[in-house]
Amino acid sequence: MNFLKAISIVTCLVVSTCGFAQPEGWTVNPNAFQFTMSLTFSTEVNGITGMENMWVGFFDANGICRGVGEASFFNPGTGWYTGLMLVHSNQAVESDLEAMLWNASSDEIIASSTELTFVADGSVGDFGTPFIIQAAEDPLVGCTNPLACNYSETAITDNGSCILPACMDESACNFDPTAVCEAEDSCTYPEPHYDCNGNCLNDADSDGICDEFEVIGCMEPAACNYNAVATESDCSCTFPSYPYDCDGECFLDSDGDGVCDGFEIMGCTSTDACNYQMDATEDDGTCEFCCFASTEDNGFSLHIELLDATDEMGLNRYRMYVLTPSANSRVLAVGSGDLATLITSTDAFHQEEFGGVFAHDISQELLESSPSLQWDSWVTIGVEPGLPTLPENLPYPTGSPVWQMLFELGENIYLSGNGSDGWAIDAASNLGYPDEDSRVLIAQLSTVGELSGQVHLVAQSDAAASEVESIVLSFTSPNCGCTDEAACNYSASAAHDDGQCVYPEEGLDCNGDCIADEDADGVCDADEIAGCTQATAFNFNAEATDDDGSCLPMGCTYSAATNYDADAVIDDQSCLFEFVEMLSCPDLDMDGVVGTSDLLLFLTSFGNTCSP
Repeated sequence: MNFLKAISIVTCLVVSTCGFAQPEGWTVNPNAFQFTMSLTFSTEVNGITGMENMWVGFFDANGICRGVGEASFFNPGTGWYTGLMLVHSNQAVESDLEAMLWNASSDEIIASSTELTFVADGSVGDFGTPFIIQAAEDPLVGCTNPLACNYSETAITDNGSCILPACMDESACNFDPTAVCEAEDSCTYPEPHYDCNGNCLNDADSDGICDEFEVIGCMEPAACNYNAVATESDCSCTFPSYPYDCDGECFLDSDGDGVCDGFEIMGCTSTDACNYQMDATEDDGTCEFCCFASTEDNGFSLHIELLDATDEMGLNRYRMYVLTPSANSRVLAVGSGDLATLITSTDAFHQEEFGGVFAHDISQELLESSPSLQWDSWVTIGVEPGLPTLPENLPYPTGSPVWQMLFELGENIYLSGNGSDGWAIDAASNLGYPDEDSRVLIAQLSTVGELSGQVHLVAQSDAAASEVESIVLSFTSPNCGCTDEAACNYSASAAHDDGQCVYPEEGLDCNGDCIADEDADGVCDADEIAGCTQATAFNFNAEATDDDGSCLPMGCTYSAATNYDADAVIDDQSCLFEFVEMLSCPDLDMDGVVGTSDLLLFLTSFGNTCSP
C-alpha cells in the first residue's frame, strides 16, 4: 500500500465509513471543527502490538467523535500495522481526548486507557515510532518510564505511549503549550530584572547593565576616588594637585627629602656658609665658606670680599664693605669716636711706593703708569681709586696722623677711641650711601696674612631722619686655605678650600726641580731631546740635550796627511801634507828652464798619491 492510498483512506474516514460497518457514533464531520492535527498510531491488545484490522476512535468528554482511523499500513521495519488519522477540535489545545479500540475481525469494541492532548497543526508519532494506543484491560502493557506523565506501575512492556512532563507555566522561559503534565522544578525562569534572552527589563542608558544593578561612582582610573565597580559616572571624580598624589605624597622626590622635585629651592643649605640660604631645600653646591664672619648691629654688618690673589707676591686683595639695612642708610665715619677700631693682619699690609692712605690718593694717571698700584692698601668711604673725576667733599682723616703713618708702613689700623682718630665725610657730601648691592666701600687691604678686628662706625639707618648711631662690628678671618695635599701651598689646618691651590709645573716639584732626571743634567727626563751634542760634528743638533751616539765627526780623512783624524767620518778639507824638499827652481824636466813643460808635468801628477 502506497502513501497516496493511505491518504485517500484517511480522507474517506473523516467523511464516511467507506463501506465498513463501523460502530455507531464513529463518524466525524470535519466542517464542524476549526483545527486539525495528524496522528500516526498503532494498537496494543493483550500485549500484542500492531494487530491487523484494528480501528481507533478518539472522543471528547461528551462522547463526540473527533477522529477515526484504521491501522492498515504494514511496516516491515517494526512488523506492526500502523495507521494515520486526522484529529479535530475547536480549541488550539485540548486535553483528555479518550481512545476506543474496534477489532473489525471480531466486531469487538475495546476500552482504552490512552488519552490524547490535541494541539492545533501538531503531529504525533511517525511510521518508525507510532503513538501506541493500549487496551485498558491490559495492565502489563503501558508506559514504563517513571518520569512520564502516564507511567504505569504494572506495565512490564512499554507500548511507546509515554508522555514526558514539560513546563506548563506561561511565565516560564521553557513553557510548552503542548504539555499534559508538569514535573517539579521543570520550569526555568529568567534571573531577576532579565528576560528569558538575558536582556535587561530596564536599561535606561542602554549600556547592557540593568538599571537595578547600576553602581554610581567615579569611573576615571586616575582619580583619587576611582570606583572599580562603578558602572555609571556621577561626575564625582577628584584628582590630586600636582605635584602630589592622592595620598599627599610627592609624585617625584628624587632625593627622598619629603620635598617634591617641583618645589625644591636650590641654594646653599650649610648654616656655616657665608651664603647660607634659609629657604633652600636642595644644596646646589654653591656654598661659600671662605668668607669673613661679621656681627650685626642695627641692621649693619661687614662684608669682606676677596677680590683676587696673585701668585707672584702671594698677596690676597680684600675689599671691606659696610652692608646697610636700607637704601636710605648712610656711613658718616669710621672711628672718630670713643669706641676702638682695630683692623689687623697676621702679616704686614702691602703698600705701594706711590700709593696713599686714601683711595683718592691714587689717580687714574698713576694707575695707568704703574698698574701694581691696584694692590695698594687704602681706606675710603665710597670712593674708588683711579677715578677720572673726583667727587666733592672727599673723605678726610680725623684726629692724630700717627695711625696713617703706621698704616703706610704696613702696620695694623688702630684707632684707640680715646680721641677722634679715623676718617669721615662731611654731612654735605654725596658720599656714604650704599650702592645697588646695599654696600658702602670703606677699605682695600692687601696682605698674605689673615684679617680680623673690630670696626666702629658713625652711621644713620635712615639719613632722612638725621639720627646718628654708633655702630660696632667685629669680624674674623675664615679658616680657609688649600686643602689638596698635592698642592705646593697645602694647609693642614684649613677647614675649607679657598680655591687658591698652587701646583708645580708638569715634571717639576714645588721647588722647581725635576722629579725625574736620570743623568742629573738639569733637564727633566720627560723634556730630554736625543741627538748629537758635539758642536764639531756634521749632524750637530743645537736643541739636543742628551747625546744618542749619532754624531758624525768631521776632520781630515786622508791618511797621508800630517793631521789625519782616524775618528773623522766626513772630510772637512783640512788635510796638511809634508812636501819633499825641492829645488828653489822647480825645473821638473831638468832642462834648466822652468817653462810650460814643467807646468804640464805638475798638472799630470796632480791628485796622485805621493810616496814619502
